[in-house]
Amino acid sequence: MWTLVSFGAVPAVAAATVIGHRVLNDWLPLLPGALTLSALIRARAL
Repeated sequence: MWTLVSFGAVPAVAAATVIGHRVLNDWLPLLPGALTLSALIRARAL
């Protein structure tokens, strides 16, 4: 975030950009696996 601010970005926009990047790249790829695990648990397959 500080790099974006040092290049002239508004701190609020920089924070939103970093949070959005982390959500898209870190948490979103885990969603299909979590949904599959939930479905298998509900079906008592696990």
